[in-house]
Amino acid sequence: MTLEKILDNGYVVAADDWMNVIVVWNGSATFNVWSEADVNAYRNVECFTKQVSNAFEAQRHARAWIQNVYDEMEGFYEAA
Repeated sequence: MTLEKILDNGYVVAADDWMNVIVVWNGSATFNVWSEADVNAYRNVECFTKQVSNAFEAQRHARAWIQNVYDEMEGFYEAA
């Protein structure tokens, strides 16, 4: 899916260059995580829900989701 199509259905509230993802909030409770698979071609890699009332809260929860992924990776590699 192209970035333009993705943005027809929501707002980018977080991004991470190292993981190559953007988190898009639909304005309600749904967050979709997209990863660039090719030039301007994205694929949905994760979806989560969190009831939020504004874009500031959406941004905070999206950043927390990204941080949680880093924490999980750190825990995995420390245990190995």
